[in-house]
Amino acid sequence: MSRYFLYEEKGLSREARAARRQAFFSESLTSFLTEASRGGGPDRAAALAVLREGGEPAVRYNSAGKPYFSDPGLTGIYFSVSDTAGLRAVEFAREEIGLDAENAAARGLDKARMRRLADRCFTKAEREWLWEAGECPRTLSESLSENGFAPGTPDRFFWLWTRKEAYVKFTGRGIAQGLNTFSVLDDAPARIETGRADGYKDIIVSSCRMLCAGNGDGSCGASRLREPQEPSPLPAQEVFL
Repeated sequence: MSRYFLYEEKGLSREARAARRQAFFSESLTSFLTEASRGGGPDRAAALAVLREGGEPAVRYNSAGKPYFSDPGLTGIYFSVSDTAGLRAVEFAREEIGLDAENAAARGLDKARMRRLADRCFTKAEREWLWEAGECPRTLSESLSENGFAPGTPDRFFWLWTRKEAYVKFTGRGIAQGLNTFSVLDDAPARIETGRADGYKDIIVSSCRMLCAGNGDGSCGASRLREPQEPSPLPAQEVFL
């Protein structure tokens, strides 16, 4: 199971923002643990004790900068955080996770900059699909257009961008992996879900987890990760923080 939480922090001072972030993180984690324990998840008592003792669980980072819990009481709990235009989103899961959120309206992305970024960060198939200049996944295109992700718009651009960011957060390799070395269309290297945040029509959120091999009964079989093709380093890129 996984769950993401979103809150607004516009207008807060630096000190108030730091305090709110800590409280938000702990409140969200407590809520997730309460739900997870009902399904036979980690020992909720041990996990909640971590929160009571320190107010916020200890977080460490691996060599690629991916955060993880170092408290034994939180073994088996993973998380990912994303910030965008005065909003913060965090997702918790019982498996490796990658989350990215972007405010499409606040970025002020015009077509010229969109094209430059797409040329540097998207695969050929993704660029064609962004503009619908070539053969595209028809069902996917029609579904997204109906939900406001029309061709050549910032919304469709960020539909692709957040999926890519979520994937490199999931792998822990970050931007250095090269955003144009893998596709997030029909042949996405992992299981990625994308949509609009509840209550925020301009916030596009993508969540990434392992691919799931179905057992034929709707349940998950073995999980796997499809490796990107032809990895190659990219020059310095414009990155949305």
